[in-house]
Amino acid sequence: MKKRLQSIAASIIKEYTTFLKKYFCIKGRAGRHQFWSVFIATFILSFLFSFIPQGLIAFALITLIPTLTLYIRRFHDFNCGRKTILVSFLPLIISFIATPYSIYAFLFAIFYTQILLLAGMSIKGSPKANNYGLAPRYNDNKYQKLYIATALLSFCYIIYLIGNTIWTIEQAKKILQTNANYGLIMDSQILTPIFKNYPQGNFPQDMQHALSQNAPDALKHFIKNGNITIRGQEQTFTIIFNGLNAKLCRLTQNYQGRYRLVSEIAHSEPLTEEILNGSDFSNGCTCESNTCSVALSFSR
Repeated sequence: MKKRLQSIAASIIKEYTTFLKKYFCIKGRAGRHQFWSVFIATFILSFLFSFIPQGLIAFALITLIPTLTLYIRRFHDFNCGRKTILVSFLPLIISFIATPYSIYAFLFAIFYTQILLLAGMSIKGSPKANNYGLAPRYNDNKYQKLYIATALLSFCYIIYLIGNTIWTIEQAKKILQTNANYGLIMDSQILTPIFKNYPQGNFPQDMQHALSQNAPDALKHFIKNGNITIRGQEQTFTIIFNGLNAKLCRLTQNYQGRYRLVSEIAHSEPLTEEILNGSDFSNGCTCESNTCSVALSFSR
């Protein structure tokens, strides 16, 4: 077993060296073993370069051309010509062009690359000489199951990553939409009445009465019970929300509406004068036991 592993390791190093030597070479053929060896070596080297700042990007750029030429030689092993290669790579090229406009195009590019990788490691080439040269000397039948198993494991892992990414994107969209809807509610029920009452600014210190007169009945209840406090500071006013649960705390803190937000303060303890005037500023929201308070300052 030990000798077999050593033999495989030595073979991987040899094939990867050949891969680098044939940097621009599109002539000849590349068998499954060379393709698989390059994949394994690339996986290991990518892991190592990931610990270096910008190392992974640099490694990817350096190996981009020899990887493309390797794919071409692998297609030659199937006795496929230029037209077949171009058609096979066309979806990948289109998806990369569309990537700046959609993250899903980028995900498709990764998925399709994995399809090409799966084919490259799984499909056996022509056993005899074809239009592109003699068959590779290495007997790839010996480790046929290893190539296929590696390709399938890699494919399953990529599918998992893509699925997880799509789920994360959709969740982020829902959160952004919720934030936007909450911002509209705040605008219509709290902020717009304030700005209408004081169109020129110069907000008075006590704005509770004005807001309670113009606010909807549901909002009046919160004002009356001390859940919302309004303080004016000439051209700036601060809205203080008390007793928020975790969800409302984050929605309030991430206000997205039409009015200009100057600053935000989130605390898990009651807001003090020092916090409000900025001498004890802290941004963070633990919101334990529905005790979170959030202060939002708006300016004309």
